[in-house]
Amino acid sequence: MNIDETRILQRSGDLQVHLIGAEDVRIRGEGLDVRSGPHALAVLDAFAEPISVKEAMERLRGRAAGVQDWLDLLGTVVGLHEHGVLVEPGTSPQAGESRLDVETQAFHVMMLEDRRRTDAFLEAIARTVGPDDTVLDLGTGTGILAMAAARAGARHVYAIEAGAVADAADALIGANGLADRITLVRGWSTRVTLPERADVLVSETIGAQPFEERVLEITRDAFRRHLEPDARMIPARLRVYALPVPKPTSVVAERAFTPAALARWSEWYGFDFRPLADFAPDDVWFVHLTDAAVRELGTPATPVFLGEVELRARHDLVFEGAGEAAVVDEGTVGAVAVYWEMELADGIVLTNDPARAADTNHWADPVAVLPRPFEVRPGQRVRIEYRYAGGAAELEARPLGE
Repeated sequence: MNIDETRILQRSGDLQVHLIGAEDVRIRGEGLDVRSGPHALAVLDAFAEPISVKEAMERLRGRAAGVQDWLDLLGTVVGLHEHGVLVEPGTSPQAGESRLDVETQAFHVMMLEDRRRTDAFLEAIARTVGPDDTVLDLGTGTGILAMAAARAGARHVYAIEAGAVADAADALIGANGLADRITLVRGWSTRVTLPERADVLVSETIGAQPFEERVLEITRDAFRRHLEPDARMIPARLRVYALPVPKPTSVVAERAFTPAALARWSEWYGFDFRPLADFAPDDVWFVHLTDAAVRELGTPATPVFLGEVELRARHDLVFEGAGEAAVVDEGTVGAVAVYWEMELADGIVLTNDPARAADTNHWADPVAVLPRPFEVRPGQRVRIEYRYAGGAAELEARPLGE
C-alpha cells in the first residue's frame, strides 16, 4: 500500500456519489463504478482541489480512531487513485495504469459473442457513415465499431476509451492497418478535447438498466463539445417498456430474509431468527435476470410503453415515464421487468425484450421486486411509473380498478 506522498491529486470531475449504507459509498463516473468504505466522502472532500497526498492525510488525521483505521484511511486514498477517482490535475486516468484482467476480457467477449448486437451496429454504421464523415466512437472497447466506421469510408475516426481495454483496441487497430485513420483517445469523453467536431457519434453505452451507463449525460455532453450541430447518432433513440410479472421467488430467496429462510436457519443452528423478518426489504429493489428466467415467470398483463428519448436532441438528464398495463389473466404481480428498444438506424432495432431478444443477447433484464405483491384480475390495469435521475432508477406499480 504505497503512494508518493508528494504527488498532487484531486478528485475527478463528473462523479456521482450514492450512499448505499452508512459506511458503503458507490462512486460512478464515465468509465468507472467504484464501491468504497466509510472514509470515501471525507477523502473526496479533502481532494476537492489539487493537494499533495501528504497535506491531505494531515487534514484527515483526526478521522482515524487508531492505527488500523489510519491504514484503512490510507487504503481508501490509494484505492480511489488506482481506480481513477483521484487523478493528477489536468489528466485523465490512462488505460495502461490498470490491467486488462480476466473479468474485463469476459465482458468484451460477451459483447463480441452477441452477434445480433454487433452485426446490427455494423450494419447501422455502414448505412450511416459516408466518405467525408468524421466519426466519434465513444467508449470504443476493443475498437470494433471504430474499425467498422473506417471500413465504411469515414475520413477519420476518434475512438475514446478510458478503460484498460484501450491497449487491446490500440493493438487491434494497428493489426488491421487502420492506425492512420483511427486516433485512439485515452480518457473520458466528458474530459477530453478533440481537434475537430464529428459528423457521426457511435456509442454503445446502454446498460441492462437503460440509462445506467449514463447515456443521457454522456451524449448531451458530446453534442455540446464534440459534434457538429446536425450530427447523426447511432443509436438514434431509446424506448423504454415495462412488464408486470410474478415475484422471482428463487432469486428473492437468495437475497432477502424470507420466512422460509428464517425457519430453515432456526432449525439448522438452534437460534430464533424471526427478528430478522423486520429487516426484510420494504421498498422496491432491482435484480437482473436472463431473458429465459423472465419468460419462465410468465405475466398476467400486457407490456406497457413508458417513454422515448431522442438521443440526438437536447434531452433532459432525467427520464420519467409512466403507463398502464392491461391485465389479461388472473394472477399476482410481485415484480416489474424493465426493458428497452434502441433504434440504431431506420429499420435496425436492438432490444432486450425477453420475448424477442436473441439467444446470444448479453444484456440482462432488470426486474424491480415489489415489497408487497398484489392480485389482479382480467379487466384491471396496472399503473407503472419509472424514473431515472443521477445514476439511480426508481419504480412504482399499483393496481387500478376494473
